[in-house]
Amino acid sequence: DKGIEGGTEQLALVREDTRNLRALVEQLERQAMILPEAELALISIASRRGQLPWPLAEGRMLTRFGQVRTQGGQALDGVLIAAREGSEVRAVHPGRVVFADWLRGFGQLIIIDHDEGYLTLYGHNQALLKEVGEWVSGGDPVALSGSSGGQRGGQLYFAIRHQGAPQDPQLWCRPLPTTSPG
Repeated sequence: DKGIEGGTEQLALVREDTRNLRALVEQLERQAMILPEAELALISIASRRGQLPWPLAEGRMLTRFGQVRTQGGQALDGVLIAAREGSEVRAVHPGRVVFADWLRGFGQLIIIDHDEGYLTLYGHNQALLKEVGEWVSGGDPVALSGSSGGQRGGQLYFAIRHQGAPQDPQLWCRPLPTTSPG
């Protein structure tokens, strides 16, 4: 009975964390923090589908988009990539930082708005290198990978949203190098 109670509590926490992240993304979209006249990216992120770099120079896919977590039984709306702790996490496309703070379940999280309703999310970092309102170019370091948010070992949570809807990062990014972080 205690095991079932613990599992039920864990599932409730995972669901609450997911709801909190979705609410945050919706709030940031409503705030429309990117000024239309400040066009940093001449090429839209939508036109780069399948060509974006991954946010880590190397890593190994731990979970895929839509994969059901064993803890909590909820499908992932992003991917988890194994990472050496302290590795540079880079923006995959130019944009503006709209969130840079701790969020339960995702640890140190940074969210970048790429305009046209596109956001990228980078979580479980040990340090954030950019602040809300800062503009970044594609390839700029935005964080250092870590294990914040309750993760074991270095990992990066990476997600892409369009109009709040989760997108499969593997359809947006080039194939991920399969090197194994030590």
